[in-house]
Amino acid sequence: MTQRYSTVDVLEFVELAGSKGWYNSVTAAAIKSACERLFSILDDQEKGDVRRLELKVLVRRFANLNPKVSAPSLRTYSARVGKAIRDFVERQTNPTGWQPNITAGRPSPAAERISGAAGKKRKSSERQAGPAASSAAEHQSSRPLYGGLQHSFPLRADWVVRVDNLPMDLSMAEAERLSAWLRTMAVDFTEKAR
Repeated sequence: MTQRYSTVDVLEFVELAGSKGWYNSVTAAAIKSACERLFSILDDQEKGDVRRLELKVLVRRFANLNPKVSAPSLRTYSARVGKAIRDFVERQTNPTGWQPNITAGRPSPAAERISGAAGKKRKSSERQAGPAASSAAEHQSSRPLYGGLQHSFPLRADWVVRVDNLPMDLSMAEAERLSAWLRTMAVDFTEKAR
């Protein structure tokens, strides 16, 4: 059986990944949307094999054809399409050995009810230690292939947050914008909390 590597196959893979739980359903929808947008500018020959696509060139072409799309949106499209293509090609190359890179998300209300207060029964010393007590080894920083910084931050004793693609020259203004956006993710966020 011949392996297929077309853009249609990538989109089918993303749908499968969402239905199998390899991707969160919202993430799968966002990845599919980004793929559809970028793939829409390709001709039929280019759509035939995603392994031959130069993602940076594809994003630049898309930007040239869509000048109103912001740079952050283009970076997001690039990251999502890159992930889809990498995961798809890896799975096509090794279907029995491929494992999705699944990260734990926020537990559902049902999962929280089942686990009860287990997550809240940490030792008081763990609760009080906070990020300042974590060792330098826990704050990993490396240079990924795409040129940004990648960090891990121990938010809780049982939860490490990973941040990818921070600019190496992150300014205070950008850090403030990022922290303002992050505050909106809190379950107890209110407009007054800003």
